[in-house]
Amino acid sequence: MKVVNHLLEGVEVVRSPNVSGFMTPTGAIMHYTAGYTADSAIKTLCNPAAKVSAHLVIDTDGTITQLVPFNRIAWHAGPSKLAGRSGCNNFTIGFEFVNPGFFRIAKDGKTVMDWEGKSAVPAARLAQYDLSLRAPNKKIGGGTFIWPDYTDAQIEAGLAALRAIKEAYGLTLIAGHEDVDTRGWKTDPGPAFPMGQFKAIINATDDRSDGAKPAVSRFLVNVPKLNVRQSPRADAAVLAVLSGGSEVVVIEDLGVWSLVEYAPGKQGYLSDQYLKKG
Repeated sequence: MKVVNHLLEGVEVVRSPNVSGFMTPTGAIMHYTAGYTADSAIKTLCNPAAKVSAHLVIDTDGTITQLVPFNRIAWHAGPSKLAGRSGCNNFTIGFEFVNPGFFRIAKDGKTVMDWEGKSAVPAARLAQYDLSLRAPNKKIGGGTFIWPDYTDAQIEAGLAALRAIKEAYGLTLIAGHEDVDTRGWKTDPGPAFPMGQFKAIINATDDRSDGAKPAVSRFLVNVPKLNVRQSPRADAAVLAVLSGGSEVVVIEDLGVWSLVEYAPGKQGYLSDQYLKKG
């Protein structure tokens, strides 16, 4: 995959009228669509009355649709700030991943409700998602929320697109919408999104195209048992349980958490306090 004339080569282009002037992108912002289909997202992002747009929409099957050339300003971030710069629309590329965002849990503790908590979500809608990730978020109130997973196909498509865009423009910044929103209520792309994999590309720790691994650090688990988490949160879903002395490869240090490879081809998050240099 590569960028040609500010478009991803080989993907469908549906031009959104919701654009501003020209820009030189230096970053990327990750979003979820808060919906179930790419068609509905594209329709909204191309509707002049909606006054929103994004550069890319990535469907659950990995299909990418481009709505805005990468050298034009799309309206995806709203009031925002990243790396000391306000107005992220003016220097970032917007990625929209088809995903409903989050579900609420009814008072009975079982029924899955829509994001507003007004109606139960039909079972047919839920069948395609892993609903095991449950986590609180103070931005949307008290309690625990369900964060449906992203598909492997759309994550791989998003990573491939980001690699091509970085190569074309030399991006140095990446964040989720929730990280840059200055209004304090955005939650996308949420804890189910593997942000560490995308940050690894921008931070140059991603696998090289020749198949060689980048320089990494090896650490050992220093407690009898340690949970590998799906996201860097203590209440995130458990992917695996490692025994004391297990060796892991740190792909990215996030501060108090690290994205690690804990088995060949398998990645997850571990708390730094339970690791020691191998």
